Amino acid sequence: MAATSTRCANLLRDHAGLAGASSLGAYVNLLALLLIARRRLGPLGGRALAGSAGRTLLASLPLAGACGLALALWPARASFPLDVAWLAATIVIGAGLFWAASVALGISERLALLKLSPARARAGLGDV
Repeated sequence: MAATSTRCANLLRDHAGLAGASSLGAYVNLLALLLIARRRLGPLGGRALAGSAGRTLLASLPLAGACGLALALWPARASFPLDVAWLAATIVIGAGLFWAASVALGISERLALLKLSPARARAGLGDV
């Protein structure tokens, strides 16, 4: 079982580098698209975009702290079910921290996400 956990940890580590490179490439594409759109369409509300990105970055700090703490406290020789439970708990706690921080910072994208919920639309709660 320990060998399986070690293999899983190695796969996750290898995929983290791939995920990071993919994310970096996506941000480069986003910046290129913003520059092209600005040339063709004129001003895009750059200050509003920068403010929103800044608030989102601030809301991500508690999430990053929770992830770092989870990695530091992660059991070294845990069984696969314990790894799954630990990961699930980390995801739930991180999402909760991000959501709470987004509420505290008044991030408007959170409200737009709520409006997309089909259950809210059926209940007539789409306008938050």
